[in-house]
Amino acid sequence: MRQALLDAGVLHYEIHLEPQSLLLFAIMVRRKDHTMDHLPQHPAWQRWQKYMADILIQDNGLPKRVPLQRMFEMQAKALSR
Repeated sequence: MRQALLDAGVLHYEIHLEPQSLLLFAIMVRRKDHTMDHLPQHPAWQRWQKYMADILIQDNGLPKRVPLQRMFEMQAKALSR
């Protein structure tokens, strides 16, 4: 699955658990030219979805995605030498 995500253009991926509600939240950074739309046909993706089926909320056979509104962002600038 890791290689499939990298090949699809994922640069950074985190999954977090909110322990009180048991909700999973994912944060993903991907290339602008990503090919994630092709992942549902990948065998590793299909195995992962089957393995996680009891905890993932599905929407038309895909994990449900809810866009979040960014409220704050900070990035460190590279230090000058």
